[in-house]
Amino acid sequence: MSPPVYWSKLLILVPEGEMVAMSEDTRVIIEFVKVGAYVKVSAIDPLTRVEVSIVGDPSTSQARLEKTALKKLNYVLDKRKKNL
Repeated sequence: MSPPVYWSKLLILVPEGEMVAMSEDTRVIIEFVKVGAYVKVSAIDPLTRVEVSIVGDPSTSQARLEKTALKKLNYVLDKRKKNL
């Protein structure tokens, strides 16, 4: 079995059509780990340290995997805000 392949990127998220103040932290870390027949994608909010993961097919586009992980991260962050 070959070792896992890692790659990651830092995204700066700005909602479409909105201006963001420089003090607002909108960064998200996206990490991809390809292991055998799947890819694990993690999305991490560095401000709250919340991390979520999804598992996907490596033939799926990187953009789609990224979008799915970000959607899950936003869901978890929104759910935590409602519970405060």
